[in-house]
Amino acid sequence: MRRKFISAAVLASVLLSGCSEKSGTSGGTISSSETGSVGSSQSTQSVKTTQSSQSSKSGAPTVIAPNFQGSSWQNAGQNSSSTIPETPDEPSVSETPGETSSNTVPNTPTVPSDMFNKVSVNKGETIMIADQLHVESGTLYSVEGDMIVDDGASLVVDDGGYLSISGKLVISDAGEFVISEGGCLAMTNDNAVIEGGCIRMETDFGRLSCEHGTITSQIIPPERKVVDGVTTVGGVVIANKAIKLPPEYGSHLSLNEVEPQVYEALVEMNNDAVHEYINKSGYRSYYDQVAIFQNYCDMYGYEEADTFSSHAGHSEHQTGLTMDLDSFSESYGATPEGIWLAENCWRYGFIIRYPKGKEDITGYTYEPWHVRWLGKSTAKLVFDSGLTLEEFLNVEGGWTVID
Repeated sequence: MRRKFISAAVLASVLLSGCSEKSGTSGGTISSSETGSVGSSQSTQSVKTTQSSQSSKSGAPTVIAPNFQGSSWQNAGQNSSSTIPETPDEPSVSETPGETSSNTVPNTPTVPSDMFNKVSVNKGETIMIADQLHVESGTLYSVEGDMIVDDGASLVVDDGGYLSISGKLVISDAGEFVISEGGCLAMTNDNAVIEGGCIRMETDFGRLSCEHGTITSQIIPPERKVVDGVTTVGGVVIANKAIKLPPEYGSHLSLNEVEPQVYEALVEMNNDAVHEYINKSGYRSYYDQVAIFQNYCDMYGYEEADTFSSHAGHSEHQTGLTMDLDSFSESYGATPEGIWLAENCWRYGFIIRYPKGKEDITGYTYEPWHVRWLGKSTAKLVFDSGLTLEEFLNVEGGWTVID
């Protein structure tokens, strides 16, 4: 909208003046029919063995027990076919608000290769989990065929366990897939699929490597955490009308700066796009936002200003993870640059934060220029879900400001 563009220019001058990977079992079905674990030499394996010759004729399930202990992963953390993120997507909350660094969440644990058991399933096999199966710490469970979590069954990736999907994982409506705190999931190629049921997250989204493949299952996010007044869900910092940041958060940045990983993502996007996207507005401090919101109120009145501008502490710009690109007009969304941005920005870790038709959820009018960095994996999850960030993380939003 033109008025916003004009007022943004005015405010800029005000602020600038005032702010200085295949082991072999034959084809068949692996059925997990008893509670057990994968990866521990002391644990009871949850599989049973039968012959496969007649089952294939009758169509009845063939049950084959794989060797869970026989081979270690020789390239732990280095195998590109099962990439686990070396660094998480989102900066976490530091002990002191305002002193966050660009990467303060611990990296995904590095486990020596001789500590890994590798379970590799040949293409064409089907893993049917009929009860409970745990991927234990120090185990890389690599699924190259199909896996089905049956009704009443559960698949749990324990702390330090790695589940690699290059085939299809189907979760029944009454099945359960849990990624425990410290567990990791990697989608290793573009044909990988997880569908049906839901995924219950108990860990940060930074432990999911989902840049490839597709997840259509409902994702149940972990519980929110509030540390020193900063709210995160799965490591994602939240700032909206219902959730506020403390005044000193982000103060290590200067006006219009962004966190290093956000700048790097913008550079990568510009290297691929025909159009060069320009950061028009990045970080704004709590106190910058006081002046900005008041200025809009003076120009348009409080009620209208509240539809497109944030109260101090409620602005995503204070996170240093948000940028306004190119334009401040809603018509930008219909331009070639705006269309490309909406369709492709997730590839670089961004989402369009305030989409059209979601105003009652986000609390803000449509802003096709406003992008929020989440990291490539998390951004893809949000984009594929078709949800706003509030819906995806299951946090409150809406028009009402809560201080």
